[in-house]
Formats: sequence, structure tokens, C-alpha cells
Amino acid sequence: MSYRQADLKPDGTFDYDAIRAAVNERTKLATIQRSKGYATRPTFSVEQIGELIAFLKSIKPDIICMVDNCYGEFVETIEPSDVGADMVVGSLIKNPGGGLAPIGGYICGKKECVERCAYRLSAPGLGQEVGANLGLMPAFYQGFFLAPTVVAGALKGAIFAANLYERLGFRVVPNGSEPRYDIIQAVELGSREGMIAFCKGIQSAAPVDSFADPMPWAMPGYEDEVIMAAGVRARLVDRAFRRRSHPSALRRLFPGRSDMVSCQARHLALAAKNGRSGTGTAAEKQTDYMRKREK
Repeated sequence: MSYRQADLKPDGTFDYDAIRAAVNERTKLATIQRSKGYATRPTFSVEQIGELIAFLKSIKPDIICMVDNCYGEFVETIEPSDVGADMVVGSLIKNPGGGLAPIGGYICGKKECVERCAYRLSAPGLGQEVGANLGLMPAFYQGFFLAPTVVAGALKGAIFAANLYERLGFRVVPNGSEPRYDIIQAVELGSREGMIAFCKGIQSAAPVDSFADPMPWAMPGYEDEVIMAAGVRARLVDRAFRRRSHPSALRRLFPGRSDMVSCQARHLALAAKNGRSGTGTAAEKQTDYMRKREK
């Protein structure tokens, strides 16, 4: 098995010449990443992805086009499967899990593609008819039901954060008025210290563990240190809150990133304000409460 990558142009758009050069008679599958992830490039719209799929099919009609759809589900009224994607894959602990699914991923698309994946996961002939669900199906279904509402709240919070940090002089991607095709909001904070202060401010607005002090560490699977501010896990507080996670890779540009927020956008507004200064009264209140309990 071999792998080739066609890098994007400096402006973040597809390099069609490089893509054409990368496809040959042995090419079986092309993968497309919809979201910016930890980068500061623009996220691709479903329409843009459809144009690329049509281009790939014009070069090699039997090529399988797979889209990594993470962070993009329910943001637009159509999905990559509506514009020719043979497979669409993603994570259930992001948009489609609605903040309730504690683990899992999904594969959808053409029947033959899904079946081949299922056979690979378990065994030929058995496929998706077997396998452990870990007793998590209720959380999957409940999260999927709430996902559109949670994603809508995430978008509102991201727009608020973009406008706030843009007015403070930071570069944000996308900016406060650009179209959005995923729920990620990137903010270039400029320094390691600024990144840590940002995450501490986010944590201070958390409904659970606001007293915690997030620190960067060498997380497996990442080439840079990662710091995370996360407000609450699913199943806590009688599921009255949704999971909010702000993982940020400590890279040269220090792009703080907001990807999953409370279904009530006003909670992210508080988090964004606290992230601005790296402080917040919520942390002080919960710390005092924990000290009283210890006494």
C-alpha cells in the first residue's frame, strides 16, 4: 500500500494540478479532509468538496472518494454524500454525538464500501452483524437526536468568539462575518503563555471542574504538546450540560481552537470572555466551595 499527498495552495484551496499528478492507474482511494482541524486554513464547503469529487471522477471514474467529515456535520443543509462522496466518516464524540456519546465513530456511504469496512473490522461474512456496543446505544441515539441543536449553539458561540477576539486584535479563522462550514473557531494567540492563559480562562467558565488548572503535555498521536480545557463529561450532572472541549496544539502560531460547546451559546460567550483574560470568577467560586467541603 502506498500513500501520496497533494498539499493545498498557500491560500488554502485545492491544487488541482498537484491532485491530477498524484492520481494514476493504481490509485484506489482519495481522501478529503473537510475541516481545518488544527490548521488555520479555511474549511471546505460541501459544494467545494463536490467539485473536487467530480474532478477526481473525471480523471479516474472508479476511484473511491472518502471524506473525513469531522466537525462539519449538520452545519450545512447537505453533506458530502449528497455531492458524490462514496464514503463519509467521522467521530461520534464530535458533532453527531451531540456531546452525549462518550466514544465511537461512524461510516456511511455506498453499500459496498460500508460492507467492506465492516468485514475488515470484524470478519468476512459477519461484518456489522456482530460486535460489542458497550451498552452505549442509548447515548448514541440521544446524542444524535440533540446534535443539530448542539451544533447550532456551537456556531453561535463560535461567531461570538470570532467577533470578540477580532476586535481585540487577534487573527481569527474564520472571521466574524465569513461563511462557516464547520464548528471550529481558530484564534492565533501568538505565544505559549497566551495559549495557556486562554485555556485557563475557558476552563474557569466550565460548569464542572472550573477550579482545574489545564497544562500542556505530550499527548500520544500529536507532534506538538496539547492543552485542553474541557467543561464536563457526558453522564455528569444528570446530562444537564453538554461536553465542551477546547483542544489546542502548541504550534508556532498557537491557534486556540473551540470545537464543541454547550447547546446554550451564552455559556460559550462566558467562556470566550474568560479566555480573553485568562481569569474568571467561576474558578474562584468553585475553589472556595471545594475548600469548604474539605473542611
